[in-house]
Amino acid sequence: MKISKKYFLPLLLILIVCLSVSAISAADNSSAVINSPVDNSSSTYDVPVTASNTNNILSEDTHSTYSVNNTQSVDEIQNTITNAADGDTIDFAHGDYVFDQTGLNVNHNLTIIGNNATIKILTGTSDSINGFNIEEEGAGSTITGFNLIFTNDNGTNENGCGINIVSTSHVTVNDTNFINGKYGVLSTSSNNITIANSTFTGIAVIVAKNGKEVGTKSVSFMSTSDSTVVNSYFYEDVLDGISIASNSRNNSFINNTFLRNEYGIFFGGGVTYTDIINNTFINCTAMSISNAKSQTTRNIKGNTFYILIGNYTSKSGIFSDGLRPAIYINIGNTAHGSASKLANFTIDSNKFIAEYTDDSNPEDKAIAVQIESNGGGLEPSNNSYFNVTNNIVGNNVNLLTFVDLEANNSTVVISDPVAKPERINTTIISSDFKQIATDFYAGERGGYFKVTLKDVNGNVLANKPVSIGFNGVVYKLVTDENGVAKLQINLAYAGDYTFATAFLGDDEYAGFFAVNKITIVKKVSYLTLTGNTPAKVNVYKTLKITLTAQSATNPLKKIAVANKKVTVTVNGVTYTGTTNAQGVATVKIKINKAGTYTITTRFAGNPTYGATQTTSKIVVRN
Repeated sequence: MKISKKYFLPLLLILIVCLSVSAISAADNSSAVINSPVDNSSSTYDVPVTASNTNNILSEDTHSTYSVNNTQSVDEIQNTITNAADGDTIDFAHGDYVFDQTGLNVNHNLTIIGNNATIKILTGTSDSINGFNIEEEGAGSTITGFNLIFTNDNGTNENGCGINIVSTSHVTVNDTNFINGKYGVLSTSSNNITIANSTFTGIAVIVAKNGKEVGTKSVSFMSTSDSTVVNSYFYEDVLDGISIASNSRNNSFINNTFLRNEYGIFFGGGVTYTDIINNTFINCTAMSISNAKSQTTRNIKGNTFYILIGNYTSKSGIFSDGLRPAIYINIGNTAHGSASKLANFTIDSNKFIAEYTDDSNPEDKAIAVQIESNGGGLEPSNNSYFNVTNNIVGNNVNLLTFVDLEANNSTVVISDPVAKPERINTTIISSDFKQIATDFYAGERGGYFKVTLKDVNGNVLANKPVSIGFNGVVYKLVTDENGVAKLQINLAYAGDYTFATAFLGDDEYAGFFAVNKITIVKKVSYLTLTGNTPAKVNVYKTLKITLTAQSATNPLKKIAVANKKVTVTVNGVTYTGTTNAQGVATVKIKINKAGTYTITTRFAGNPTYGATQTTSKIVVRN
């Protein structure tokens, strides 16, 4: 299958920066709903978001919630965390925060809720600034709902970690977006760490110090055990989606997507007992899974690998050529310690699909699994096994390739013994989408983003699975009888979002990818003021303010805006009211001198509603 250059567009750099926390609830087989609030539906990994025990809210150990905002300094926020107690919640107001000298140390078992706040970490102003540091006293903590962005990077991101976890346990990172930095999440000498529903992107640089590859390691497990990475996205130009080394054991990587990373998962030395299950690896420019340093106890099952064939230059300038295997195993590698033998490998029920660039050689075949020997036999060590079973490979994929690096690179190829028919190419028809912000909590619902799946002959494809990736969540849909799948867009925050739509293909049809921009604009708000008939000096006058705004689906229709503060300023005094369910607020004013006065009525706006103000006159008589 030929892959056009457009499939290599950056998918989610805009997406991750500052947009909305979202979730999905099932509507029917061909549609789904994107909401601004989190609903912990079946498409996301269920993680705790509060440490409070709601069954004992009247007991003596009731936990507290402390609010912080971006008008506070980092030191002030740190004081709030330091003075909290185990089980408390730290609630960040939505907005941009700047960490230019230091990050935050979590020294209690806390739930830290970001509300989609963006933390900008200024690398280059200080060495090794981390967004959050969680050590032993922070065991049991949860961090959820942040955007962690490293800025002023020096091109190699030598410093900086989004969340640094050291010598602790039972820490959860959920629904958080990471951009750049040396690490997104670094876990060292820890156990029972969960990373879920999160998105990672960064940079990768081949030419660097001492000839080593450097760049962002999105998740790094060092001496970490019994931990999980689940339902997360690793996008574009990270060096390693997941890096695991230093005797880490009993870890699981489940249902993640690795898109055009240098290495999807990279194993260092001494790693044992790792499950890699139901992940998708798409066009990783080096290898999807590299076992160059460690070859012991892997369960690689139910994954889908799209293997890039042909020349490709990433957006950070990395050039990839030749044939890179999906799963790479190197025996006898002593670069970082003594070599280990092959032991207890299972590669079962995976799909391997070749993807050709426009300038690739159609005679080339992709490699599913390649085993190289730097010395010594390829056979598994005593009482162990190496099983490659029940895998599905295309016509243009070699299942197993053995290379003896000490015998003039002699190669033995084992191809898939079952011939597969040529698959029919497909296309996804979709367009960029623009909508007014949706006030979901007020009962408002938005419009639908629709995609149509067709084959190259224009025939619609019904009952096919289509996945749409957005904000670290995969929305799994099925096309209807017209080949259409749709998402209801109920996003409250204005901004640009990126949706990546994928049909992963099947035995009959080849896969296809499409990218679209979803633009959400603030509602236009309207204020009217009544009751400003002539008033008497020193007698209270009631003014009525009505706040309305555009409907999400019909900009000509006005809807009432409830529970919003409005202000009325007259004669230098400001009065505040809150709108009711009908969008109406009242304030009482009193003026002590006759004359004609200007009334200024304001609504400050928020990420959903635009700000507005209006002026009126009132006459005050003796």
